[in-house]
Amino acid sequence: MLGTFGDLIFEGNAMRVQMPTNIRVENKGRWSTAGTQGKIPQSEFIGPDIQVVNFDITFSKGLGVTQESQLRILRRMVEKGENHRLILNGRPFGKYPMAIKSASESWNVVTKKGAVYSATVSVVLETYR
Repeated sequence: MLGTFGDLIFEGNAMRVQMPTNIRVENKGRWSTAGTQGKIPQSEFIGPDIQVVNFDITFSKGLGVTQESQLRILRRMVEKGENHRLILNGRPFGKYPMAIKSASESWNVVTKKGAVYSATVSVVLETYR
């Protein structure tokens, strides 16, 4: 097992591949700007902003994944506003749990009967305190 986010398990072995790809982490600071007439505005650092993590994950029957159940898990997490620790390589990512903000599905392969054979999901997580 490579990691987890709640009921979503990241793993890669001979029987099953379900791993996040294109992981992007955004760290920002919060700033305030005060302007005075005729002068350049002054910026003041207020503190750290919410950390945002984006990643893609592909669920495919061809990779040994029951894609429909995994899509249901992600939909439930978004609809209930769930937050969990993001675990990668056996370690918690960041200081705080992450809230799942969105999960955008792309159905890559759909069978003649309308079943999703392969789907890629873009997930957005944010720091939750």
